[in-house]
Amino acid sequence: MASELAESEARNQDYLNQQVAVTQAYRDVFRGHQGEIVLKDLRNECYVDRTTNAEGTGHSMQVLEGRRQVWLWIQRRLIAASGGTLAAVAEE
Repeated sequence: MASELAESEARNQDYLNQQVAVTQAYRDVFRGHQGEIVLKDLRNECYVDRTTNAEGTGHSMQVLEGRRQVWLWIQRRLIAASGGTLAAVAEE
C-alpha cells in the first residue's frame, strides 16, 4: 500500500513537472516581438473578438470554434507562465 502511494505521488510529481516545463516553453515561444506578431495573427484567425456563429452553421461554425479553443488554451498557458497557477491548466 505504501509503495503504491509513493508511486502515485511520483507520477503526480512527474506530471506536474512536465506541465511546468510545457508552460515555460509556451512563455519562451511567445515572448518578445516575434511572439507578439504571432499572437496578434492568431488572435485574428482564431475568432477571439468576434462570434463564430456569424460565419455560418454546422461544420464551419465548429471549425471556427475549434480555432477559438486553441487561442484560449494558449492564453491559459501564458497566464500560468506569467505567475498564474497551473491548477487550472493541469485539470484540462
